[in-house]
Amino acid sequence: MEDQEQNQDQMLEQSPEPISEKIQEGSVDTGSNEEEVVIKRSPLAVLFEGRGMKRLFERGNRFFLYYVCFLLLCSITLSIAIDSVRLRQVQGSRELVNLKAEYRSRKSRLQFASKREEIYSRLKALESKVEPPHRPAYHVVIDE
Repeated sequence: MEDQEQNQDQMLEQSPEPISEKIQEGSVDTGSNEEEVVIKRSPLAVLFEGRGMKRLFERGNRFFLYYVCFLLLCSITLSIAIDSVRLRQVQGSRELVNLKAEYRSRKSRLQFASKREEIYSRLKALESKVEPPHRPAYHVVIDE
C-alpha cells in the first residue's frame, strides 16, 4: 500500500501537468502493476469542451485562427451574395414569362384587327354596302 502511494507521489513530482490532463490525453500510469487506464474522447467532445481551441491559442496559432475565421466570413458573405443573385434571376425569369404572355396576346389582337381591316378593304373593293359595326354585339334573349 505504501509502495503505491510512493509511486503516485513520484509520478506527481515528475510530471508538471495534473493527472486530470493526462487522463484527457489518453493514459495515466497508476503506479501499480495493473493495466493503464485509457480514456478516449471523440474529436467532437474535445471540440465542444473548448480545450482544443485553448491549446491552439496557447501555441501561438492565433494568426491561423484569424485566417480561418476570415475565410468563414468570406464564405458566408459569398453565399448570401449568390442567393441574392439567384433571387433576382428568378424574379427576372417570372417577369420575362409575363412579358411573353402579354406580347402573344397583343400580337393575336393585332392580327385579328388586321384581318378585320383586310376584310373591310376587300368589301370596299367589291363596292359592298357592308360597314363595320359602330356598336358592339349583344346577346338577345327571347322569352316564350
